[in-house]
Amino acid sequence: MPKVEEDSSEEDDLLDENDLQEYYRAVAESEGYDCGDLSKYKFQYWMLAPMPKAKHEDIKGFVVAALNGYNMDKGTQLVFESIEKATIAMSGVATYYITFVVKDPEDGDHPKTFQCCIHEMLQGFEAEQIRPKPPAA
Repeated sequence: MPKVEEDSSEEDDLLDENDLQEYYRAVAESEGYDCGDLSKYKFQYWMLAPMPKAKHEDIKGFVVAALNGYNMDKGTQLVFESIEKATIAMSGVATYYITFVVKDPEDGDHPKTFQCCIHEMLQGFEAEQIRPKPPAA
């Protein structure tokens, strides 16, 4: 009977323990928004991945709708300006962590940076969180 060699390619694609811990730390500290350079990790299907700028237009509607809800809840009149960056995680739903810029007409149209977490499902989307970007620690 011929000897069958094990295919190690699947094992080679896994993160080593140090990279895995570093990845989890970066995600936890940033809450998914500012994770740093994710390209240095061997990508796994469950990991956050940077979203190319060319795809930002695909999620703009989610951000504008979430911002409109925020404006109604907070009594503000913030106006969406642009998406700075976004990451995506795929599981049963697509989860987007989006950093974006708004203008505040009540503050001389000064730009302000906001963040939102959006879950996209087959039946629509849900904004889990929308907030001003916290100051860097």
